[in-house]
Amino acid sequence: MGTLRNQPPRDHFHQDLDSLLTELGAIGNKHNINIATAIEAKKALEFERQNNITVQNGDYHDEQMAGLGDILERISGAIESVGQ
Repeated sequence: MGTLRNQPPRDHFHQDLDSLLTELGAIGNKHNINIATAIEAKKALEFERQNNITVQNGDYHDEQMAGLGDILERISGAIESVGQ
């Protein structure tokens, strides 16, 4: 996982339509379903992937905010100790 100052570039994956339809056609033949049903199944997997990404992003956000909170507490403590 990247940090606030060390975020690696994200990968962008692209699949061309011909390859996708070929893949879904093969899956449709294997499972004896039409390509429209295979496309709907692919959409369901994409929804699940998006949900997983959202949950993972929340975990990363929580970790980053906890780190920021720790830094702010140290700053606050340092400022208070100067005033004493």
